[in-house]
Amino acid sequence: MKVLRWALNGLLMALPDFGDWNYYLRLVDEYAELGEIEDIKQDVLAAIEYLRSIFGEKWPTLESLKGHPLLRGGRLSGISRWQRLWLIDFAKSVRELLNRGFGPDIISRLSSSKHYLDAEAEVIFAGQLLDLGIDVYPAEMIQGKKADLRIVLEDSEVYVEVSNIRESSEEKWAMDTFDEIINHELKLLAKFPDIGFGGKIFRSLSKPHLAVAKREISQAFDRATREVVVKIREEGVYEFDIYQTSVRGQEPTLRGNLQGPDFDPSGPARIVTKIRKEVEQIPKNGPGLLVLFDQNLLLWGLAEDSWRHVAARFCESVYEYSWLVGAIATRSYSGQGTSREVEENAECTVVRRTRYENLQEETILVPNRFGSYFPLGTRFFQRIASSNP
Repeated sequence: MKVLRWALNGLLMALPDFGDWNYYLRLVDEYAELGEIEDIKQDVLAAIEYLRSIFGEKWPTLESLKGHPLLRGGRLSGISRWQRLWLIDFAKSVRELLNRGFGPDIISRLSSSKHYLDAEAEVIFAGQLLDLGIDVYPAEMIQGKKADLRIVLEDSEVYVEVSNIRESSEEKWAMDTFDEIINHELKLLAKFPDIGFGGKIFRSLSKPHLAVAKREISQAFDRATREVVVKIREEGVYEFDIYQTSVRGQEPTLRGNLQGPDFDPSGPARIVTKIRKEVEQIPKNGPGLLVLFDQNLLLWGLAEDSWRHVAARFCESVYEYSWLVGAIATRSYSGQGTSREVEENAECTVVRRTRYENLQEETILVPNRFGSYFPLGTRFFQRIASSNP
């Protein structure tokens, strides 16, 4: 799954129209039937045009080379129905927040490749709160601290900090290594359409080492036009197969895809570290709420009961801060699943549901049973668990 996502990202970055708003509008028309979005096509076009109006005409050109998640992660270019429904809802939430006084800061952060993911998480959670009928406002500076959102629960003002759990430094290094090789491969494939490429990268590479690997790959593509098959081997570092596509079926050992280096995502420990950092942004003179968005499936693990291991560490970390009503951790991924399922134990609630017809969302709700606002947090989380997407 990770390799496929990297490969698709590399392919999208190679598209010539990637920095043009009209390209994304054309995709809607061209793939409306394939993506089964004829009934919502006008809403999709309106969402893209709205983002165009707030980000500016030159924004895709400026941000495409920086790898902005909106441009390279399938958010604007995705053709499936659930991706289009997500985009409609996202644009609607952005508009609503601007109407509620969030101002140019949210636009600036959404438009920045560096700050987008945290800003996106704020928009998504704020939109979910608005759907529950909960008022959302910008948070003001208090005691030198400024949370992301201010909401009103049962006449109490609650300050909310929302954050996206990014990849570990080890994962980023591995992804950067893979992206460098896959993007280099895509450029060479455009020049040598009859040459195939595949291999395995065994470890993350430094920039000088990447330069050597890319030079060897370039030379091998040229040699393969004459020698049919060229193999690059550096023991314990990488193995690449470059060959004329006509011989692939005759030599089954030749690799047909590229596998990136392995990495350790560090598991729940990263959630604990994130809590300790983000909770410092929440004022201590009133109730606070911490919300974490995680798009990395490896962080939670793929086993059916893996959430229990995450939840145990998550709960104990939340209990450390008496002013928190509780905390929420959410991950999402595309695929079929239950429309809504709620699993409860003494410390937390796990809610699994389908959003946008084909986006699976799993959420851990942890009320702070040792905190000053435990009853408020319990009632709030019951409201979330009983809601329908």
